Order: sequence, then C-alpha cells, then structure tokens
Amino acid sequence: MFEHYHNWRDVSVDPCENFFKAACGKYNEHNHDPETRFTTKDGIATEIAEQEAWTQLELIRIIGSPPIFERNWNETDSELNDMMYRIGELGRDQFGFFQFVVDDQRLFITRDPITSEDLATGIEKILNETLRLIDVRPDADQIDRDIEDVIKLNDELQEANTNVSGAIYLSKLQKHISLDFTRIIKSRSDPRRKDEIWERTQNRTLFETILQSSSKRTLANYLMIRFLISLEKQKTSGKDICTKEVIKKLPLAALRMFARNHFDKENLQIASDMVEDVIKSFVETIQESSWLHETTKQRAIKKVENMKKIIGYPKELEIPGTLDWFFESLNLSDINMTYFETKIEIERFRIIQSMNYFAGLFPFESDSHYLATNAFYKPWVNELTLNVAFLDDPFFDSTYPKYAKVASIGGVIGHEIGHGYDPVGRQRDENGEENNWWTPEDSAEYDRRTQCLIDQYNEYDDPDFGRNLNGTTTIQEITSDMIGVETSWRTYKKVDFADEPSIFGFEDEKPDKLFFHLTALNWCSSRSEFSLAEQLKFKHPTHNFRINGVFSNMKSFAEAFNCPVGSPMNPEKKCQSLVLKSVNLEHPFLKH
Repeated sequence: MFEHYHNWRDVSVDPCENFFKAACGKYNEHNHDPETRFTTKDGIATEIAEQEAWTQLELIRIIGSPPIFERNWNETDSELNDMMYRIGELGRDQFGFFQFVVDDQRLFITRDPITSEDLATGIEKILNETLRLIDVRPDADQIDRDIEDVIKLNDELQEANTNVSGAIYLSKLQKHISLDFTRIIKSRSDPRRKDEIWERTQNRTLFETILQSSSKRTLANYLMIRFLISLEKQKTSGKDICTKEVIKKLPLAALRMFARNHFDKENLQIASDMVEDVIKSFVETIQESSWLHETTKQRAIKKVENMKKIIGYPKELEIPGTLDWFFESLNLSDINMTYFETKIEIERFRIIQSMNYFAGLFPFESDSHYLATNAFYKPWVNELTLNVAFLDDPFFDSTYPKYAKVASIGGVIGHEIGHGYDPVGRQRDENGEENNWWTPEDSAEYDRRTQCLIDQYNEYDDPDFGRNLNGTTTIQEITSDMIGVETSWRTYKKVDFADEPSIFGFEDEKPDKLFFHLTALNWCSSRSEFSLAEQLKFKHPTHNFRINGVFSNMKSFAEAFNCPVGSPMNPEKKCQSLVLKSVNLEHPFLKH
C-alpha cells in the first residue's frame, strides 16, 4: 500500500485542482508490465481440442441426435422432456428455453435469451465442426429450412412477454407449462437424495417461463443447438486456464487452500472489529442527522445493527472434514478421462451441489464469488460480506497502522453498508423484506438529495467521456460511495495517532491529507478502455468521479488541503450528505 502511495502520486499537481491526478498521476509509470504470455505446445493443444470434439459428439448421441444432423430423423425418437432430463444429468443449468438459477437458497426458472445474430454465428460454427465429425451429408435445403425455423423460434422467444410480476410456486407452474419440471429438477440432483431434494424444492418459489409452441423438429433442433453453443463457451482457451477452471468450478476447495496456506488469519478478527467500528460510526451519523425523523432514525439503526456479516469466508469451513461430505458425489478416479470429460463431470457435480444448497442440505453455496477481491451487500437478506482476498495485501494487512487500514478498506465497508440505504436498498427492512419504513417527508428529502448526485454526475466533465454520463444508472453506487467515505472518515478521526507508527518517508504528512490519499488508491487506474456506450451500461461511476466527484462534496477534504472556495475540489455548489444536516437550497447543487 505505502509503495503505491509513494509511487503513484504526482506532487506537481495541485490537489485542489485535480485530486485524481495528484493521487494517481504516475500510476501508468508503474503499471506497464507486459501481460504474461500463455504458451502451450501445439501438439498438446491440438490433442485436447480433438478430445473435446469427440467427447462433444458422444454427448450428442447421449442426449439424442437432433434432426438437423440426421437424414432419416423420426420425431417419435425425440421427446423434449427426455432430452432435457439427459441434459440435466450432464450437469447443465441452461436448457435453451429457460435456465435454472440458484441464489441464496432460492431457485429461479428464468429465460435464457440469445440474440439471433449470436445464434446464427453459433449454428454456423457447430454445423461445420459436427458434420465433419459424423461424416454425414444431410439435405442442404432441409438444413436451410431448419436454421430458418430455429431462428424464427428464437425471435418469438425474444419477443415473448411473460406478463408475470412476482413469483409463483412450482406446483402452479407445472399446471401451466407442459414441460416436466419435476423430472428435470430431479435430473440435476444427487441420485441418493432426489426425493428428499424434490420434497423440499416443490414448496420453493419459482418464476414462470413462457415456452412457445412449435414443431417437435424445431424444438429438438433448438434445444441441441443451444446446448452445443453452451459447450463452445467451455472450450479450452486463454492464459492460466487451469487455475481459472479450478477456481470457477471448485471454488470452496480453492478457498480452503488459499485460506489455509496463503492468508494471515489475524486479519479476520481485525477486519471484524473494523466492521463494528464502521457500523458504530454509521449509527452515530444517523443519530446526529437533523433532517431524519426519529421513527426513520430508529428503523435505520435497527437495520444496520441487525445486518448479517460474513468476514473472509463462512466459519464452518474451518472445521476439519467440513468439505468431505460435499465432495462425496465427485468421481474423477478414471485415469482415462479426457480433459473435456473431466470438465463435464465437474460441471455435473457443481449443479448437484447447487441443488443441495438450495434444498438446505448444505450450509453454504459453492460459488466463486468467495474468491473475488471484493466486498458486497445482499439487500434481500441484509447481509454484508468481505471476501478473504480483499482482506489481504495491498488493501489490508495486520501489520498496517490502524489509520491505514481504516483509510484503505473503511470506505469499502461503509460503501457496502450504504447499499442498504441506497435508492433501492432503502426500500427493504432489517430482515431484507420489501417494506417502506421511511416517513413521506424523509423520502422526499432523500430523493431530492439523490437527484442532486444524479445531476452532478450528468454534468461531470470526465477526462475519458466528457459530459456524457448517466447519473440515473449509477445512483445506487454513487450514494453508497458518499455514505461509505463519510462513515470511513468519521471512523478515521477516532484513531489515536499517538499510538500508531508513521509511514516511512511521510512522517510529516498531516493525518487528514493521508486519509484521502490512501482512500484514493483504491480507484487509481489507467485511462478507460471502454467505449462510451459500454460505460453508460455500467452501474458504477468512473474511477475519476469516485475520487474527484465524491471528495469535492466533502467539507473535510477542502479543509484538509486548504482548497479555496470555487476551486474544482471545493466548488461553491455541492451535494449534501444523505444522512447528515438538513439543507434549504434547491437544485441543481446544494450550497455548502
């Protein structure tokens, strides 16, 4: 962290003019290492590709060869529910017409859309590869008709409006759609626990998926083509493929290894204590608010005090043997299995475990999000998670001075807590249930303050994108940034610097300045590689705004750097805190 602080800052830039440049101006000079090249012997790569192709052909035969690959196809040989059951047995969660999504012990059946352009591209690639392998010369005119019908069906699915708001139970869904969801769900479960899982599953909530009627021929072709396109995405490619595959497909095993061998566990308790410190600061901020009514204050405090917390990883993983039962159904003992066959077997295992988690048979989800260098908040369960990779160098370490730890990750902790009070999160209560607990007056004032932030971002002159940004799309993240840095600042001011070591080379740096420099390190970056169209789809604001835009609204920043009123980082018109003092001034920006 301190090396970054020293190397990335540009002391020639006035922090009151452009703090992003002052804190990150030399970032590019120290981040130009060429990308590591991934090389593989041509013979090995060719062999793996050939193995994948032949394994894919075998999977087609297992599921049922579609009519587009057969001259003498008979529709009596192809029943859609049978094909889907076999796909489920192979560990797939995508079934062309719909897909299964397991999230926090909720099972959703949702649409699985694909554009007709991507579908046409996929069909061309699949036909070229598969017809070469099966050595069959189908009727060219029939293939053209099949492709036309498949794309037409996809267009109809794209245009279909489900007209479903909310959720329905599986028993009701089954009455309206001819697909055998009971059988399909069982195909994705541990064979030893199918009935148990189904008994638990049938009472869970599901979303309905519309299935357009079509000929059996077109349905069979569409289903198999979508299956083969999904397999294409699993083909071997890219650098560090083995590491990425293990982390993605066996995340709990990877997490256990990282936590056991490469992580300072002392960080967990320090981070837990810091979360409590930040929560305490947030509660104090709410209590001191001069515009929130007392009933709103008490509900806001109740929500943060009841917030669930996962620091690093689920503590159950520390218990010896915890994962033994989890891996019982994974069998990789056949030494003759190809790489692609191994991937298919692991995918089958992954789906089984997601169903076990969904049915409540396993305490935590097998998901790679545990290994991301990130923190996140789940509003539907009011839960804060700090991932283990995030609680490590350069963001965090037990040896850092307390003020450095607060400045580095305190804002991130506050940001995730802030998502419970952003324009969407604030509509849920301490249990994660949708519940409007704000008084009408407080809601109106909150909306006025967030509108100021929207307008500020819309008018922000970003160095990469100019004044072309969309504050409405990013308002949840901007409000969380504001709450996060304000809460972190309050926590930082409580640190007793007399008990803390100074940073070598910065012994004379004023503590207030140090906070903003260390906080800014999280957002130092090169110029954006995204187009404006891509940036406008993102929910997060630009890195430049996350420093300059957010800090320019803070009186504490202007005071720390003695910025004159009217300078870029201390404008006369500011957006006020979402939880602190009341204001009387109007749109577009609120005067300090």
